[in-house]
This record gives sequence, structure tokens and C-alpha cells, in this order.
Amino acid sequence: MAKSSSHPMRLEGFCCIMRDDAEWSRRQRIVEREREMRILLADNRSKVRFALRVLLERQPGLAVVGEATNANDLLAQAKATHPDLVLLGWELPGLVGIDLLSTLRKIRPELEVIALSSRPEARRAALTAGANAFVSKTDLPERLLAAIDDCGGNSNIVQIERVAG
Repeated sequence: MAKSSSHPMRLEGFCCIMRDDAEWSRRQRIVEREREMRILLADNRSKVRFALRVLLERQPGLAVVGEATNANDLLAQAKATHPDLVLLGWELPGLVGIDLLSTLRKIRPELEVIALSSRPEARRAALTAGANAFVSKTDLPERLLAAIDDCGGNSNIVQIERVAG
């Protein structure tokens, strides 16, 4: 088995630790961002918002800037907090998901949106309406973190490949 070693490397305002052992995984990647990705949580269920907040606050470079429980609250907070990304519960009260996403895009066209729902049929509607991604509420947390990494608003993350030893 190859000896594990870490090699710090500074690239364009962020630092990454590259590991060359076989057990290297997404969870072991350490990335410091020059600027945190600002995330607004929007879901009518407090348990969902709490779980999302706990997960995201443990990730380097991610900052939860607010929580919304309904469509009007989401629209107001999107203006006030200037998030980079909204995690949008697709069944948020106040406006139908498609109408809410359209209104949100008028207010903040550059905003990234990941739609969340436990209903599989919501996937098509969310993506057709213009969500950047869809994640089921029943998916593992790693799926949500991967979707956040894939969002274009998160372009200051370095995707690191395992270095052969």
C-alpha cells in the first residue's frame, strides 16, 4: 500500500490539500474558498431546514444566509441576503413551484437553484421550469453536496483528482 502524503498547493486564491492515497474521497477533500458560497434555504418544514443547515454549516466554504418558510418570505430574502444559491423546497406554500421559480429568476437572474422534493414527479417540473438541479429529499447528503459543487455559481471550487503515487 502506498504511503499517504499531503501536498498543500495554492491556486488563484484558494488552497487545497491533495492526497495521493487510495482512500481519498470527496469527504476528505479540503478546499478553502476565497469567498463563501451564500445559500438560502427555502422549505416549509422546520426539520428539513434544520437538517440542511447542520449539513451545510459543516462544509468548508458554504454559508447559510437565511431561511424561508413560504414563497413571499423567499422572494424578500432573495433580495435582502443576496444568496448565490437557493435550496428550494418544491412544495413551498404561496406560489406553485414553476411560478415561484419564474418570479425568483426575474428578481435574481444569476441565482442558482436546486429544487428539493420527496415526490419523484416533481423532478421533471422543476428542471423544465429552469432549476439548475433537482435532488430528492430521500437522497443521501452526498448527492446534495455534489449538486451544490456542480452549480455554476460555485465555480471557485477546485475539482481535485486523485494523484497517482
